[in-house]
Formats: sequence, C-alpha cells, structure tokens
Amino acid sequence: MCLLTASKETCEHTDCRPVTGGLSEGVLAAMYVGMCQLNQLLVTLVGQNAAMQENLGRLALRTGSEKREEAFDPLQIDTTVYELHLSPADDLPQQVFRERGFSLTLQLTASDASARCLPRLRFKLALFTQETPPRRLSRNIAGKKVLRGSRDAESSCTGLVAFPNIVINEVSSHYLGDCFDLVVLPASGLAVQPFVLRSFSVKARKPAKRCYRPS
Repeated sequence: MCLLTASKETCEHTDCRPVTGGLSEGVLAAMYVGMCQLNQLLVTLVGQNAAMQENLGRLALRTGSEKREEAFDPLQIDTTVYELHLSPADDLPQQVFRERGFSLTLQLTASDASARCLPRLRFKLALFTQETPPRRLSRNIAGKKVLRGSRDAESSCTGLVAFPNIVINEVSSHYLGDCFDLVVLPASGLAVQPFVLRSFSVKARKPAKRCYRPS
C-alpha cells in the first residue's frame, strides 16, 4: 500500500516501507479505507466552509444595508441639498386604519428646471417613530412585518412614483406622539430627496358595517 497516492498497490517509496512493511493485507486494506474516508471528510469540510463564508458575506451586506436604513434621520432631510425631489401627486392620507390598504402617488422632479429626461429609479417605503432620534420600524410588537403590500415602486417615464396598496400592520397609539413618519426612500444612494409624510396616524381597524334585518 502506498501512503502517498492512497493506492492498494505495493510501492517502492522509502517513506512507505517502515509503515507498511510486515503488515497483513487486512490491516493494509483497513488503513486504505480509513484514508479514503478521511479524504472524503476533508472534501466535505472544505465545501461546508466555502458555503459558510458565502452566507457570512451575504449576511454582512444585508446587515450593513439595514444599519444604513436605521441610521437615516427624517429630520435631517431639510438640511441637505438634493438634485431630485419627490412631491405629492395626489391627496395625502393623514389617517388610515390598520391592515386596510391605501395608496400614495408622488411626482419626481429635478432641481434643474431645464432637465427634460428623468431617470427611472426605484423607491421603497419605511416607517419611523417620532422619538429622538427617530427609530425605523420593521416589525410590530407582535413580531410581524409592519409594512406589507406595495413596499417598492419604480418611477415612470414621466416621473410618477405610485404605491397602489400600502398596508400597515401596527397602530400609532403604541408609540410616542400617537403618530408615525411615513418615508419614501430611494433604493440607491442617488441624490434624491426622500419624501416624508409627517404626523401620520394609524388607527385600529374599522369594524365592518352590519346590516340588521327586522324580525
């Protein structure tokens, strides 16, 4: 048996002779099987390590993105200069009901009035408390996602950004000020001014009307 090539054939390597010399074929076969199993185990460990490194890399990217979002402060928007702005394109809701969908439509405009071509950009929603500093909410007190439905949108060729069905799964009475700040953020780091719907109230779900028939 050759220890260098893991072959059952007898070899003439000087390093193998002191180990294999005088051993029976059964012992040599057992050694060969053990070496094969060890080699397979090493291959498996290498594959698992590569997968673990890839998962850790993805987790680091996702954690970094979440930290940047949590570090965003709606109160700092007015002190920053932006090339593009978001403004209401329709009536803004000031009060909605929990788990009842509502819509929000904005208009993307450029600071330079001569700009005729607006880029198609992606935007996302975020919900912040009115604490100091504001805290971004991703889950409610029950551990469920706060925002559902239309959480992402892409601007049209005319600059419209539409969220047709936003669902909020939390009431604002659980938080300071009994209000939220609903924020529309650019998905990338472009110089787009985020839109903030301040003092946004979410009440408990309105009960459905019941029809009573006379007996």
